This record gives sequence, structure tokens and C-alpha cells, in this order.
Amino acid sequence: MIAYNAFDCSLKSIQRENFSSMKNLKILRLNNNKIETISVEVFDDLKSLEMLNLDDNKIRWMHENSFRNLGKLEWLWLEGNQLTSLYPEVFEGLKNLRILLMNRNLLKSLDIHQFSKNLKLEKIQLQKNKIESLSEKIFDNLNELKEVDLRGNQCIDQQYGFWLGGKLFLDVFDEDFKEDVIANCTINEKWGLLYDVTKNMTTV
Repeated sequence: MIAYNAFDCSLKSIQRENFSSMKNLKILRLNNNKIETISVEVFDDLKSLEMLNLDDNKIRWMHENSFRNLGKLEWLWLEGNQLTSLYPEVFEGLKNLRILLMNRNLLKSLDIHQFSKNLKLEKIQLQKNKIESLSEKIFDNLNELKEVDLRGNQCIDQQYGFWLGGKLFLDVFDEDFKEDVIANCTINEKWGLLYDVTKNMTTV
């Protein structure tokens, strides 16, 4: 079996035994259920998994080792849940993670080492959380990173902008462009800004 779909099934919980016979699984869709927690062993047998969709559940807690054996995972969807915080180690096992989508949660902050082991990350989406600040070093060493989307968070404002690769993103542009960005409301809590590290600017 390559893909398993259990979306929109009103699932309230998942256990390791639900997936123990699916060792070659590459795609697992569990979105649009009512799952509240992700335990430590639940995905341990899915070492071949490449895509995991947990969107639109009620997840409010994930064990720090929930994804410890998912070394081949490339895509992780966690949008539309109720996460308020994350263990700093929760993504450590995801050595090949490229796309991480966590829009529409309740996250207030991220640890400085949250992505330190995810060196292949290309895209991080954190729209519509409650993030108030980010460390200037949180994206250090993520050399493959192309996109960070923080629209709808309190850390997006005219005074601070947001940090990318250890540098405040406004500092990569000349003075005239910085003034134009601020003047045209591309940085504010309502709209925020989508910044591509290839230095292409897209306002939304």
C-alpha cells in the first residue's frame, strides 16, 4: 500500500496499531477529523512515509518524539488545529522535511532551535497564528529556505518586520525600497508579507 486515506472520518484518536501493518506507506491523509493529541509511538512504524496530512483536526498537543522515526518525510500539514506551543525537539527526526504548513493554529512563540535539525526546509507557513516575536537566529543554517509566510501574526509590523536567515528582511533592500514597502502597507498584521529569499517580493 502506497497511500492511505482516512480523512473526514470523525476520528478522535489514532494509535500505533492502526498503522503497524503499513510499513511501506508513503502518503497518509488524516485531515478533517477530530484528533486531539499525537502520542509518542503513533507513527513509529511508518519509516517510509513521505507525506503526512493532519490538517483541520483539533490537535492541541504533540509529544516531543511524535515524528522521531519519520526520517523520509518531506511534507507535513498541520494547518487548522489548536496548537498553542511546540516542543523544541518535535521536528528533530524530520531530516528530509521540505514543506511545513502550520497556518491557522494558536502558536504564540517558536523556540530558537525549532528548525535547527531541518536543514532541507524550503517552505514554512505560519499564517494566522498568534506569534508575537521570533528570535533573529531561528532560521539560521536553513540554506534551502525559499519562503516564510507569517501573515496575520503580531510579529509582523512596521517596526520589526520579521527575521530570515539571521537577518531582518528589510535590511536586504536599499533605503528607498524599505520606505516604499512600509508606505504601501505590505507589512502589517492584516496582510503581512510573503518573502522569498531569492529576493522576489510578493505582497498579498
